[in-house]
Amino acid sequence: MQTITCVFPRRAASRLILFLAGILLAWIFLTKAWAAPRTAARTDSAWKQAVRWNNVGIAHMNRNEYKLARACFRSALRLAPGYLDADVNLGIAQFAGNHDTAAAGVLQKVVRAHPADLHALFVLGLIEQNHGKFAAAARYFHAVLEHAPRDPYANYFYGFDLFHQNQFLPAILYYRRTLRAMPDNISALFGLANAYRQLNQPRLAMVYMRRFLELRKDKLNQPIGVIYGEQGPLAKVIRRLPREVSFVAHSVPVHYVNVTAQTGLYFKNLAQHPSRFAGSGACVIDEGHPGRPDLFFLNDHAPPAYFQNGGHGQFKNISARLGFTQPLTGLGCAVGDFDNSGRPSIAISTPRRILLFQLSPAGKYVNITARAGIAAPGPFLGLAFI
Repeated sequence: MQTITCVFPRRAASRLILFLAGILLAWIFLTKAWAAPRTAARTDSAWKQAVRWNNVGIAHMNRNEYKLARACFRSALRLAPGYLDADVNLGIAQFAGNHDTAAAGVLQKVVRAHPADLHALFVLGLIEQNHGKFAAAARYFHAVLEHAPRDPYANYFYGFDLFHQNQFLPAILYYRRTLRAMPDNISALFGLANAYRQLNQPRLAMVYMRRFLELRKDKLNQPIGVIYGEQGPLAKVIRRLPREVSFVAHSVPVHYVNVTAQTGLYFKNLAQHPSRFAGSGACVIDEGHPGRPDLFFLNDHAPPAYFQNGGHGQFKNISARLGFTQPLTGLGCAVGDFDNSGRPSIAISTPRRILLFQLSPAGKYVNITARAGIAAPGPFLGLAFI
């Protein structure tokens, strides 16, 4: 048996190894280059969804729906674990819902990573204060004041903590700083009265106590409370756009198409003197079916037109069924729930007066202008519920 042996020169073998290594490196580079845009797109999409969840959580906080807000902030953090604002907001939502231990755990983690986060420091101070730990609370508020020395709420709470440590003169200093920014802050006025009383200065104590009692009597101001939103902006949730995401609108051509005829919306202004008529006023009404707003149009010497949104881009005129059968000259309108009944009311301005219609339990709009005490003479144009 004959054996054949192939011998490569050393120089040729080195070239072959270099050639194969080059191919391998090129393959790795191209793989990463191909995968990078997809990974970046997935990351950007996750951050955008996280920002949306954070914004929904903020909306729930503004309605005092703290449990729903916490769920939204957690959803944001699942999508973007490094989302600082969602972490802080979760801690604030825990605190607003009286879950101090959970709130402290979240916010202390934030402060360890970001020692100068003012929202986290401020709320941690409030938590310590709630539990009578005034020295610990003072340290947090002092840290806030190092970065925001003019914040009136941080000055007040720092003064409050000093007062409870029997440091009355420093407490007076910080209460006064609060009054420079908020002259009628009755919490600071009350604190000053107490501090001067502790220092056996009854005349000065009485000056601030009288001002405090005047404001309380006239209900011109309210004390700093424990309800969400009453302890200043640093105790409220944050809405900021993180650096990791940029909502840059792409250049997309937009083309509007007139689909009025297809939707069933037919309305004609019957003004007898179009040159003098300022209408037609119109309102959008949300009558218990979110995402499907109804439309309300005013006319001249004719009944208003109410179009119900049936969904799928279709509207139906139900004016007569709702009680709008009498002609009137309407100029402007506004929609609101003035009596907190859960049913919309429509205010209409006319050349002579304002009319108020309320949706009755029977499903008809009833003129309650006289009952509501609206008797101001016109003419009126625009109007609004405040």
